[in-house]
Amino acid sequence: MYPPRNKACTCLRRLDILAIFLLFSFPLVFFGQDGNAVDPKELLSSLAAIKQKQVAAVANQRNTIYQDFRAASGDNASAIAFFQEAMRNTAFNGQNREQTEFHDWKKKQADKFKDPTFQNALRFHLAYIVLTLERGNGVEVKKMLPELLDYLAQAADAGQSLQDPFMKKDITGSIFVDWYQIGDWVASAEDWDMRPGDINGIYDKTILPEMRKEKDPRIITYWDNRITTEAQTATDTKLTFEINKFNQIRRPALLWSRAEDLLAIGQKNNAIRNMFAVIKENPDHPSASDWVTELQGILQAPAPASSPAPVSNTPAPAPAALPALPFPTVEHAPQAVPSP
Repeated sequence: MYPPRNKACTCLRRLDILAIFLLFSFPLVFFGQDGNAVDPKELLSSLAAIKQKQVAAVANQRNTIYQDFRAASGDNASAIAFFQEAMRNTAFNGQNREQTEFHDWKKKQADKFKDPTFQNALRFHLAYIVLTLERGNGVEVKKMLPELLDYLAQAADAGQSLQDPFMKKDITGSIFVDWYQIGDWVASAEDWDMRPGDINGIYDKTILPEMRKEKDPRIITYWDNRITTEAQTATDTKLTFEINKFNQIRRPALLWSRAEDLLAIGQKNNAIRNMFAVIKENPDHPSASDWVTELQGILQAPAPASSPAPVSNTPAPAPAALPALPFPTVEHAPQAVPSP
């Protein structure tokens, strides 16, 4: 048998039914009609003001972050202190014995923190993040070129620091990027190499395209020095195999890239002569067939129609001198490496 129903239960049941009725009839009573007309002009004005404040807030936040990284990259001591703070906030924050664990970690890493090789790698890593933030903020490569070349000049002399993980790994996975939560900002840098120590990669992806665009003759100096550097690397191995591989495969390919950039900066005749010399001297190169096809296309291309230059009585100003690249000038393409 069911338990007997009393009057109290019956009243509660009726109240429940009434509540359900009111609940479902509420939208019909109160939402059946639209409210008062909105003023689009007023709302749009308010939204514009809100958006303006948002833009200003983001700009201020980005500027603060940028200044933090710039200060941290100013010297080795600042870089080490910034790294320690990053570790404390990302690896130790929230632990039961946070201060003790962090202190023990610093003590174990004391020798590493005193190592100039590690200090320099950390500082260059932070300096490259600064450049990346500038690029991610929309600064043109043309405006960044002096600062980029200065960075590369210093990095090229960094020695063993270039082999440190902070210089070899992408900054997208940097502890500092993670700490400041600026991954999207960093990733927005266009035409940009993310490895601070990849000197040739930075040239290939960022600097050389800009030099081609501006027809900057310093691009040839870059290729001459790249050939010289790679030749020295092959020589230092003292291995006949490595030296022959450089002379027979790598050097001709680099010389061809050099010739292509002669063409890119407007020195067509020099480019053609250099290209022909590379093909003639390396007919068995794996890329020789492609080179022949490319040179044929250049030679068969119709010459652009020339228009008469306007006559002016004012002498043209002398072109401004270009600042030197951060490495010695080489007048001619480097010679092949002699075998040991």
